[in-house]
Amino acid sequence: MLSIRAYCVSLDSTETLEADNTFLEALMRWSTHGLMTAVYAPENLLRSLRDSPATAEVSLLLSKDEWPSSLAGSYRELAHQLKMRPGQICFLSKNPQEIDRASKVGYRTLLVLKPGAEVPAGFDQRRIVVDYSKL
Repeated sequence: MLSIRAYCVSLDSTETLEADNTFLEALMRWSTHGLMTAVYAPENLLRSLRDSPATAEVSLLLSKDEWPSSLAGSYRELAHQLKMRPGQICFLSKNPQEIDRASKVGYRTLLVLKPGAEVPAGFDQRRIVVDYSKL
C-alpha cells in the first residue's frame, strides 16, 4: 500500500474559513511535516485563501468552477497536478458524493463531519473525522 504524501481538502461555497481554524492549522501542520497540500474549492473561496498567510505553503489550489466535482476527470486532474497517483492522496470532504467519486478514482478518503452530525447511511465509521485537528 502506498503511503500518503498529500492531503486534499474539498470545500464548498457555504464554508467560512474563519469559522474553522482547525482547517488552516492542519494545512500548516501537514506542510511542516513535508506533506503536499491541495485545496479544491469554488473560486470565491480560493480568492480568500490566496490572501491568507496560513495557505502560503499550499501546494495546489484547484477551482471547482473550472474542474467540477461531479466529474471523475476533475479528481484525475488533481492527482495529475500534484504529480502523484490517487492512492498517495488523502481526499477530505464534507460531501459524501465527492468522497464516493474520489474513492472510485483511487484516492484514500475521509468524510469530515461536524461534531454531532448524523453519519450517512452505509458509510464506514472508520472513514470519518470530526475535525482536521485529528489528522
